[in-house]
Amino acid sequence: MTKTANRLYGINVMSAAVDHCEGRDFSGRLYTLYDREPRQFHSVMDLIQQMDSQFDLWDYPQSASIDRSFRGNRNQTDASTMPPERELEHEFRRQRLPDYASGLKQYDLLEHPGRIGTYIIKVKFRQHATWQGQVHLVERDRIEAFNSVLELVKILDADLHEA
Repeated sequence: MTKTANRLYGINVMSAAVDHCEGRDFSGRLYTLYDREPRQFHSVMDLIQQMDSQFDLWDYPQSASIDRSFRGNRNQTDASTMPPERELEHEFRRQRLPDYASGLKQYDLLEHPGRIGTYIIKVKFRQHATWQGQVHLVERDRIEAFNSVLELVKILDADLHEA
């Protein structure tokens, strides 16, 4: 692993391995430090939604605002209606990631590069209804800061179309 990647690592880091790019949209695999199996994402929006759901599950980084809905709270989970394979995930939801991360096995995010690009994303804060953090452009061995999800998407888009 490069020195640049080591500086970015933390408990809430994820890797987006981009395998396919069509126009301004891309798809690939999303990895977390704690799960060897990837989650497939089929678009930029799908990537953002999956990452946000994972942050909600971990309760880290904590969101500074709560989504409102006319249909009730989407973030509330009723354990009685949950499939058995998600019960463990629901149990972790009761704790913040920093409280139990030290007991989890961590995997190397650079072990699974994308065919087109690999991005290590660290969201430090979820404030002002958006994200702030850093993204490591692995192939270029460069870290860039972002102050919103839109800035993150623009960085990824520029890197994918520069290659």
